[in-house]
Amino acid sequence: MKIDAISWLISLLVLIVASTKIKFVQTYRPTFQPKGEAFSIWWIIFTSLAFSGAYLFTEEREFLIPTLLVCISMFSCVAWSRVNGTPLAIWSMWTAWVFAILGTTTLFNQPLVRVGPSLLSGWLTVALALQCTIHLHEFENIEEQFWFPFPFLALNILASTLLNAPLISAPLLWTVLFSTSWKNAIAFGVSGIIGVSIPLLNSMHPFQLRS
Repeated sequence: MKIDAISWLISLLVLIVASTKIKFVQTYRPTFQPKGEAFSIWWIIFTSLAFSGAYLFTEEREFLIPTLLVCISMFSCVAWSRVNGTPLAIWSMWTAWVFAILGTTTLFNQPLVRVGPSLLSGWLTVALALQCTIHLHEFENIEEQFWFPFPFLALNILASTLLNAPLISAPLLWTVLFSTSWKNAIAFGVSGIIGVSIPLLNSMHPFQLRS
């Protein structure tokens, strides 16, 4: 029995169901938050996660640790759907991002299986930037600054580069399509291009240290 694939797909099903029953609460909208249509990327992520989970059925070995990590990320997203609008939301979002990145890391030599976790990691970077900004405004009385998304954009580029996973930065380019200002479009667009390009270039011309 492929415990990894079954567990993966069951967790995904729970996440999909939770997303249709989300109790979304937002009283503050960060200036870099894209239009509502941008969040339809979740259905692309769901599809990619379903593909990754189904692909596990074709593998002889069990990927229990990567599956556990990705499942924790998905259940953390489920938790966020229940606690958004509260101080707990930021912690569930951080947990979801960290375990999505860890899951992608442990699937380093499985490019097809890591498609779903990579896209999930990338979009959660955007979601994390939004959630941190909202949390600071709502619960810490810290007003938004223009540079707030930049550390998360850098984090996205760093993850895609170190993990050689260009799909982690693909959601940044998706965000550009729904940006509410040209400044946001440039920031996310340039970051997305860098994050996608570096791993692709490294794949074509692997960097080697010279002795």
